[in-house]
Amino acid sequence: TTVTAGMVTGCEAGVLADADSTGTVLEGNIISGNVLAVDAASDVDATLNYWGAADPDFASIISGPVAYSPWWADAGMMQVRASAVFVDDDYNAATPGWGVTHFASVQDGVDATAIGGTLTVADGSYTGQVEVTRSMSMVGVGLPEIVSPAAPLAAYTIGGVTYESVVLAYGGTNDAGTISGTDTIDFNITGFAIKGTEAFSAHPVQSAALLVHSVEGEIADNEISGMLVDAGNPRTYGIMARGAGDLAITGNTITEFNRGGIYVYGSAGGMWASISNNAVAGDGLRPIGKWAQNGIVILSGADGEIVDNQVSNVRCGDPDWGSSGILLYDAADG
Repeated sequence: TTVTAGMVTGCEAGVLADADSTGTVLEGNIISGNVLAVDAASDVDATLNYWGAADPDFASIISGPVAYSPWWADAGMMQVRASAVFVDDDYNAATPGWGVTHFASVQDGVDATAIGGTLTVADGSYTGQVEVTRSMSMVGVGLPEIVSPAAPLAAYTIGGVTYESVVLAYGGTNDAGTISGTDTIDFNITGFAIKGTEAFSAHPVQSAALLVHSVEGEIADNEISGMLVDAGNPRTYGIMARGAGDLAITGNTITEFNRGGIYVYGSAGGMWASISNNAVAGDGLRPIGKWAQNGIVILSGADGEIVDNQVSNVRCGDPDWGSSGILLYDAADG
């Protein structure tokens, strides 16, 4: 039995499928506002329906052997969500799952990935800023490149500072471009090469290859470069973490930055980071007029541990400034 293009609302069970109804297909329906959306005693294919919310609590609305992923995130059925999404720069309209679970753009893949889902990105080069606003994991296979696009870049204000980034993930709230708050998302990113270009704005704008705010999770095994920019002498970083959260920053290689390799800022909500097994390499003796580089920095009330990292070649030629391999500045006590 197939049920399509329907609307089922305000019922005890939106769809009830008994044990003799194996093979039932529900597709392209709006099933919302019911006590149970689907109550099944046999296998039901309920993919590509809208369930009343972009990221519904399926455990509370689905009972029985029901396949519901991917699903539509809006009643107009324009944006899909799925638990497992894949990106490859070789994918196109002929690829099975194109525009649903398979994409050629990292941002398109992020937009389609459900809360708690996994986005897997194949080897390749992907140009464009990436913005993540909900819990998910990004996994690179073969060290795919995420490359900053040409200027102008989208920018946001955090803690009174305007930031540009290549990859941005944030919890809290976004009020007309100002990100704040301590409600965290769970975000993991592993196995990417994140690269800057000459597109970054001059000071007082600050720029990071990877910028996270109020995030819990793991930043691991990434290669970050391309942030050593001469034009305009912008204030650039490899990894910048702000807000609240509990982060593991591990196994990353960070080179070519103007200001800092890894910076972890505290906040009223508390930030704790385990920074381990990273390799951070500066650019050597910096000339007067250029930013003083720092390798790993914990500051402004943040807390954490710094274990088994390699920091090298961080120096400053300006007598009014100083560089540090590891800098603790107004970090948390203890």
